[in-house]
Amino acid sequence: MSTSASINIRLNCEYVSPTKIINIFLDNGWTFNDNGFISYLPIGDNDDFNWQSKNIDKDYLIKILAKKEQKKELIGVVITWKDTEIGGQLLIWDKGDISISLTLNRKLIDTDKSDRITDVNWYLKRILPIFPVNNLDIESFCYEEHT
Repeated sequence: MSTSASINIRLNCEYVSPTKIINIFLDNGWTFNDNGFISYLPIGDNDDFNWQSKNIDKDYLIKILAKKEQKKELIGVVITWKDTEIGGQLLIWDKGDISISLTLNRKLIDTDKSDRITDVNWYLKRILPIFPVNNLDIESFCYEEHT
């Protein structure tokens, strides 16, 4: 049985650039490291979610994301926390809605081995504070987990 877990955030602002949101994550401990590659949704993906994993550098990816932003396409990148390899797929819509699917080495609460409950506080402590310190207010956020 697989589990899906995600954190969804709505910012309280008219518009914030998706690339600015990406840079806020990067400036606050998150990386693009996906097992030594950078994974992202390519230009023209049109909600096919055809993730690409390539050996490219951050600057090249930012150029791709800027083009996607100009076209008002869904921005998607895999992010991980520092050197932990814990992270997931970060999706940013052009209206500032953000979703993080916790797919990479999902952090679990230390309980009985049969319980595979996500340690949501671990993620919230590393995600929610990055917005107010960058003058972005959170209108709402929610956590979902399905088994």
